[in-house]
Amino acid sequence: MAACGARRLNGWRPICAAAAFALTLLYAATVDLAMLRDSRYTVERWLSAHLDASDAVGYVFPQQYYPRLDSFNATTIESAAELGEHQPTYYVLNADYARAEPARTTTGQLIAGLHTGQLGYRLVFEYRQPSPWPWLPGAPRDLVGDRTEQPVTSVLRHINPEYEVFRKGG
Repeated sequence: MAACGARRLNGWRPICAAAAFALTLLYAATVDLAMLRDSRYTVERWLSAHLDASDAVGYVFPQQYYPRLDSFNATTIESAAELGEHQPTYYVLNADYARAEPARTTTGQLIAGLHTGQLGYRLVFEYRQPSPWPWLPGAPRDLVGDRTEQPVTSVLRHINPEYEVFRKGG
């Protein structure tokens, strides 16, 4: 009797191993697919379609966390005072990165002013590529979640971030 049960258990081992391998493959593919479909590419195309050559673009935080901005008239603007001085036509914000910025800093006040409209900018575009497999159980939250929790604990959050594009004026 015990030998029969052991044979049945041995039959399930390859199936369980194959299932674990398939899930691992899906998790790894989620990272690769998110990088290939990263929201930076969509935001870059949107900017190319909507900006004139004379339009200035402001942004904050390291440029590696943004779409390619080198073909635009882009400059780093870290405070409301700098925004008032430069007055770019557009301001691109990595919203995921911005959530970690303390509200009391000059950059935090800039972000708040953009969101409330007090700095004379309005939101005209926001984007984050949807997860390719939202049904996948146990997928890393920093990769497919809403990214609102603090503190940030993973570099996976830098893949496919949410972007907000603000435009000067009404």
